[in-house]
Amino acid sequence: MQAAGHEGAQFGEWLSENGITAFVLKYRLPNKHSFIPHKDASQAIKIIRENASQWGINPAKIGISGFSAGGHLAASAGTIFDEKTRPDFMILFYPVISMKQGVTHQGSRNNLLGEPAYEDSVNYYSLENQVSAKTPPTLLFLSDDDGAVVPQNSVNFYKQLKKLAESGRERKKSGQTLLDGVHLVEAYEATCGPVETLVVSESALAGGEVSAAAAQDLGDA
Repeated sequence: MQAAGHEGAQFGEWLSENGITAFVLKYRLPNKHSFIPHKDASQAIKIIRENASQWGINPAKIGISGFSAGGHLAASAGTIFDEKTRPDFMILFYPVISMKQGVTHQGSRNNLLGEPAYEDSVNYYSLENQVSAKTPPTLLFLSDDDGAVVPQNSVNFYKQLKKLAESGRERKKSGQTLLDGVHLVEAYEATCGPVETLVVSESALAGGEVSAAAAQDLGDA
């Protein structure tokens, strides 16, 4: 089963109909090279930002979105980045966040990290560990009864964002700079204006080809 339609192309079309420029990313599967999907997402953001003027896009309003395993990719782009590849916001639908046993989606973990998964890789790709003061504003969608990607993934990510937000407010009270990355897209829009550009993550699930399956659990392949 693939979700390239309703979680990829159709979502992109809906965004476009509502005045938001959308790029649907077909990224490579890792095939024992865990860094490859993240590299593709980061490169996509970089290319869009570098061509923003030509394409009529505001380079400071480029976000990324993903569903399930594609949500892990989107979240990795929003937590592991440099100044050229950082998205300005994230919209994550029932994302796989953690690679830790008991929380992760096992199929997604196996496909990303392989078997056995080494502890340093598990910790690195458990993205709740990568949240920082520079993590962009994030909107999370999840369901309490999701039996495939348990809500604890999003809850743990939110808690880390909230923890840093509270720490940032305390720093602001003491005259230090408030962190720039937490909360919802609505807050982003209130400060920066309407969302303009969104990268929708899409993965390949069959035969290692670069095609299909936005935000589908990798374990369903």
